[in-house]
Amino acid sequence: MTASTEVKDDPCAASAVLLETRDKRPPAGLAARLVRTPDGIDLRCATARPPTGARGTVVILTGRGDYIERHYGLISELLRRRYAVAIFDWRGQGLSQRLLKNRLKGHVHSFEDYETDLETVMRQVALPDLPPPHYAFAVSMGGHILLKASWKHMWFDRAMLISPMVAFPHHPRERWLRLLVRAAPYLGIARSFFPGLPQRLIRAEDAGHNALTTDVERFLREVRFLREHPQAGLAAAPTLGWMKAALDSIRDFERMVAGGGEPRWPMLALAASHDTLVNPEALRRLVRQVGNIKATFLHKARHDITIERDENRALMWAAFDSFMADGS
Repeated sequence: MTASTEVKDDPCAASAVLLETRDKRPPAGLAARLVRTPDGIDLRCATARPPTGARGTVVILTGRGDYIERHYGLISELLRRRYAVAIFDWRGQGLSQRLLKNRLKGHVHSFEDYETDLETVMRQVALPDLPPPHYAFAVSMGGHILLKASWKHMWFDRAMLISPMVAFPHHPRERWLRLLVRAAPYLGIARSFFPGLPQRLIRAEDAGHNALTTDVERFLREVRFLREHPQAGLAAAPTLGWMKAALDSIRDFERMVAGGGEPRWPMLALAASHDTLVNPEALRRLVRQVGNIKATFLHKARHDITIERDENRALMWAAFDSFMADGS
């Protein structure tokens, strides 16, 4: 049974399949399964092991709106480096259980729910089933969730962050938008789209001015994938409720940092200097405030360096290999 058939019957259902297109195929050995969180949400998770002895396991924490298939290239590179891999879709996106019948809407009540998702994957999949030591590779929103986890857990030996969501960029109407977001639950509009952003999947005409990557072909590859498998994607605009949850979580993390302490494992962050989706200056401030985090900034990259041009991805992998070698 295909994923599209399942979601036709229930638009919120999770599906333990891996999707593909002519130019996007799953790495050899990658297999999907469903895991259930303590609060009853089904998450799609996928794992793979290298053909020869694994050097450890990398758990990939994806960004908002991501899906496992978007990171097939990342998984292949990690397997080539002889790391086992675990990756999953957060609740409400990809082929994990959706929270709203409109699958274009990315929604969550609280980012604590995402923390529950990560803990579920760690306890049910990564720690019991995959070889140590365990490392993390987190993108954007996944980086934010991992940062909060790093104050609380001892799951990983070290972690790499790509454009972590420490804070959002400033907006000309920021004060008004924040008031709207705070009021949304009381006005009964928390499930409405956040204004000013596209309420649809990415399209080919977005390629030239997209905020994700300077690599037009890689961007168009994702456009073609979502054209064939729209059930995997989200609109660029989150819901007002998701944005409130994100702002609440950012404020909670700022309090954690102000309270002292530092991550319980070393972290290396790689970010774009002129990112328009997250605020790179907030990352610079964080690195100055706490120990155990270092950051490198790329000047000719956009937000998602994992799907950037080859020269930017080569810098990412050079940083990753050097960082992991330091750990050994």
